[in-house]
Amino acid sequence: MKDKLIRFRLPIIVLAVILVFVIAAVILRSCSGSSGKGEVSEYFSGSRYPVTAEVKENGTVLIMLDGSVTPDLSWTILNENEDMCEVKAKSAENNGVLTVSAKPLGEGYSSIYFSRECEISGETYVVAKVHAEILSYEDDNGDLKSQVSDIYLDSANAGALDTDTPFMIENTRIILPKGGDWEVIETTADGGKSAGVFGIYPGKDSKGIDFIDIFPTVEEAIFEFAMSDDVKSPDTEDEEESPAISVRNARLMLRSESLGLSFIYTYMVNENGYGELKPSDEEIELKPVEETEASPADAEGQAAREEKKEAVENAEKKDKD
Repeated sequence: MKDKLIRFRLPIIVLAVILVFVIAAVILRSCSGSSGKGEVSEYFSGSRYPVTAEVKENGTVLIMLDGSVTPDLSWTILNENEDMCEVKAKSAENNGVLTVSAKPLGEGYSSIYFSRECEISGETYVVAKVHAEILSYEDDNGDLKSQVSDIYLDSANAGALDTDTPFMIENTRIILPKGGDWEVIETTADGGKSAGVFGIYPGKDSKGIDFIDIFPTVEEAIFEFAMSDDVKSPDTEDEEESPAISVRNARLMLRSESLGLSFIYTYMVNENGYGELKPSDEEIELKPVEETEASPADAEGQAAREEKKEAVENAEKKDKD
């Protein structure tokens, strides 16, 4: 019996060992990449300006910046540590997409900034700014290598740029360089009346430029929870009125009646803990404001008036007869 167990277990053990080697080979291949390529990382894939970084085996880092959402603008490059890192464009920018190489020149950290800017009424506005931190070091063979330490994105949204009254959005401030009849309406995903989770404050800055600030009226921690996967669909009317569900359903509509344009945004808390307005592809049609329902006192008064009217009509009819 013991011999049978040994003969039975031996193929399983061998198969398990082979499986471990196969898994290890797959992991090593995925880490080193195929065709001699190094590790590839994607950043801000859900944003308007995604970035891809590839660590090459020769020690350089390739950074691809996708600015195709604003093809009329161009990327500018600022390398703050030219003695540590050489930054060059691999080719001309194509439809907003630019690929640059960062080659190490010495050991240490390098800060590289990529900006995308536009000019409105003589003022320059940063539409997107990518900050890449590159670490250069010597490997065991004494060769200089690089790796991405961190990448940050500061982005703004712009709209109606082809009109006389465009707008820019920086975090949760809507900037109106040329004014206009822009207004922000708090609504819901189905176009209904929102629970009032935002404060909307128009104003002017020190240069006299109009803006609209948007602040939450509930704690930002609730926004983080509301946008997480922990929030489930409500089963009852009471649950629909909970703060998390109200936040999840809330939308902000920026519209101009004169231009006939409207844009939908959701309020998000980014990875740095700051609030920002994220554009949405939703098309929302505001529901008309319903008339206020009559109160019980009004209903009783209306019933009394109807009863009195009916009595008068009956009396007049009797007189005629």
